[in-house]
Amino acid sequence: MRENTVTLPIPEAPPGFLKSKVSLIREVALELGQANDPDEVMRIAISRGREVLGFSRLSVWLFDGGFHALRGTFGVDEHGSVVDERQSRVFDHVSVGPQREAWSKAPHYFVETNSPLRDSAGGIIGHGIHFTAPLYQAGQPRGYLSADDLLECPSLNQETGELMCLFAEFIAASYFSKIAEKQAYDAIEAQEQSEAAKREFLGMLSHEVRTPLNAILGYSQLLSMQENSEEQRSLAKTIESSGDHLLQMLNSMIDYSNLADRDLRARYTSCDPVQLAESVSCDLAPEAKRKKLNLDFIHLGDFSGSVLADAQGLKKILFNLIENAIKFTTKGGVKITAQTQPTPNRTLALQFTIEDTGCGIPLAEQSTVFEPFRQIDSSLTRKHGGVGMGLAVVERLVSGIRGKIHLESKENHGSTFTLNFEFDYDSAAPQVARTTIGSRASPSKPHEKCNILVVEDNPDDYLLVEQFIKGLGYPCPTWAKGGESAKGFIARHPYDFVLMDLQMPTIDGLQLTRLVRSGDCGVINKDVPIIGMTSNDEAYARERAIATGMDEYLSKPFKIKNLESVIQRVLEGQSPLPI
Repeated sequence: MRENTVTLPIPEAPPGFLKSKVSLIREVALELGQANDPDEVMRIAISRGREVLGFSRLSVWLFDGGFHALRGTFGVDEHGSVVDERQSRVFDHVSVGPQREAWSKAPHYFVETNSPLRDSAGGIIGHGIHFTAPLYQAGQPRGYLSADDLLECPSLNQETGELMCLFAEFIAASYFSKIAEKQAYDAIEAQEQSEAAKREFLGMLSHEVRTPLNAILGYSQLLSMQENSEEQRSLAKTIESSGDHLLQMLNSMIDYSNLADRDLRARYTSCDPVQLAESVSCDLAPEAKRKKLNLDFIHLGDFSGSVLADAQGLKKILFNLIENAIKFTTKGGVKITAQTQPTPNRTLALQFTIEDTGCGIPLAEQSTVFEPFRQIDSSLTRKHGGVGMGLAVVERLVSGIRGKIHLESKENHGSTFTLNFEFDYDSAAPQVARTTIGSRASPSKPHEKCNILVVEDNPDDYLLVEQFIKGLGYPCPTWAKGGESAKGFIARHPYDFVLMDLQMPTIDGLQLTRLVRSGDCGVINKDVPIIGMTSNDEAYARERAIATGMDEYLSKPFKIKNLESVIQRVLEGQSPLPI
C-alpha cells in the first residue's frame, strides 16, 4: 500500500497494452449487458474490472443531486476486497471541480500523480496516481469511474486514461439502460396495480350500489303487480323507473372505465351477428311500440351461420344505439339494416346501420358525441335523462373489436349510425350438446309441482327471490343459507332447478357448482339446472359462472320477467344467451 506523498511519474505503457485490454473490455461489456438490474451492473464492473482488466483498486461514484455530492455503488477497499458502497455519501468540494474541467476537453479523463486517495467514507488513506473517467447520460456527466494505485497496480500507465474512458462508456450504457428498463417495469407494475385497485374499487362500488338497488327494484315490481290502487301502482312504477335510471348510469360508467384501452378480441366466441341484432331489436320493440314508433329490421345478404366475434360487445353496441334512436325519436321510426358480404380474405364484412327520424344532431356537436358525459344539449338531458355515457361506451367497444363507427346527422331530420366490422367465419366449429350440465330439464312439469332450491346467504335477497318465484306461480322454494348447508340439501333432495348466489362465505357459488357437477354432493342433482346470481356485473364473472358449470346467470338487480325467461330457458335445456 502506498502512503508516501512523493510525486512519481506515470509509467510508460507496455507494448500492445491498450489493444489487448480493449478486446477484454468487450468481454466484460457482454457480462454487463446480461446483468439483471443496475446495481448488478456496477458490481460486475468492479469485480471484472479487477479480474480481467487488472485494476487493483477501482470504484464507481454517482452524482447525488448536487455538484459536489457523491453516492457510492461498489468499489475496492484498502485491503483489496470488493465492497458494497451504496450507503456511502461523500461531499467532495475539492476534487470534483478539476475533474469536471478535465473531462470537458481532450483527452477527456482526469489524472493526478500525487492525489489524495480515499476510503468509502471519504477519508484520506494515502497518496498516489488517481485516474477518473466520466459516466455520461444524455450528454451530461452523471458520475465517474475511479482507479488508483493505493495497491500496486500494473494497469496504471500512460494509456490507462483512454482505457478507462472506453470502460466508463460501456458501464454507463449498461447502467442507464438498466435504470430505464427498471423505470419502465416499475411504471408498468404501478399501472397494473392502479388498474387492479380501480377494478377492485369499481367492483366494490358496483356491488354496494346493486345490493340496495336489488331490493328497491325488486319490491317496487312486486308492489306494482300486487297493488289494486292505480295511484299506488303509479308510485311503485316511479320508484322502479328511478331505480332503473340509476342502474343504467352505474352500468354505463363502469362499462366505460373497464373498457379503457382493451383489445376485446380475446372475448371472441362463435355467434350469429345477424340473429343477435334481430334479437336486440325484438327486445326493444315494446319500447318503440309504447312511443308509437315503427321499428324495422332488415337483413341484406345471404349469410347464415357463425363468425368469431365478441357477442357480448356487439349486443351492447347495438342495444345502446337502437335504444338511443328510440329515445330521441318522437315520430316516424327506427330502421336497423344488417348487410353481410364475403371478402376476398375469406372473412365476413358486416355492416349495421341504425337510422332514425328523430331530432338529429347539430353539426357543431357531432365531433363530441362519443366523448363521455356529453349530450346534445342540456334541454335534452333534462327531457330524456342519462349522463351521456352510452355513445362513449359504444365507441370504446367498437374500437376494442377493431371496428369503425360513423355518424351522419342533420338537425331535425334524424341520425344514421353506421358500423363496419370484419370477422372470421366459424364454419368448422361443431355445436356441442350440453349433456352433463342442466340436462335434467323438465319443461312440461307444472309450475306448482316444481321443487326449487335457493342458495343465498343474504336474508333480504332471499325474501325477494322467494316473492318473485311465488309471483311466477311456483311453490315456496327451499332456502339454503349458504354453500355449506346447501351441500346437505343437494345431497338429499332432488330439485328441478337451483338459484345460487356466487358470493358467499366459506363455500361460494362457483365452488359449490363444481362440487355438484363432480358428484361430490351426491348424484341425484349432478345435472340439475343451476342459475347463478350476483351483484357483480363484470363480464368475466358471467363467463366464469358458465365455464364452472352453471346454466344461466342473473346480475342483480334483475327484473321478474328476466327471471321468468331464464327459468324457462334452463328448464327447456337451452344454451345461455350472450349478455
